[in-house]
Amino acid sequence: MKKNLTVNLELFVLEKKITTESLKEKDQFDLKNSQFIGSLNRTPVYKFKLKSEDGMFIAQITKILTENESEKLKEKFFI
Repeated sequence: MKKNLTVNLELFVLEKKITTESLKEKDQFDLKNSQFIGSLNRTPVYKFKLKSEDGMFIAQITKILTENESEKLKEKFFI
């Protein structure tokens, strides 16, 4: 039996050059080479890339993560 469940969808930008100490109000970032991760209920589920169309950013899924990949990302980036 299929069920519709409500989940929290979060999109993370994984950028090694950005730290809490380097962030300032009104900072701008070039995200061309950043890694983007989507998580459901705080569990990383997929990688995606951003596309810009008609002034909107669209997330396109590029890979569904394995459990092992997901756990490694949670540990590495404290998700």
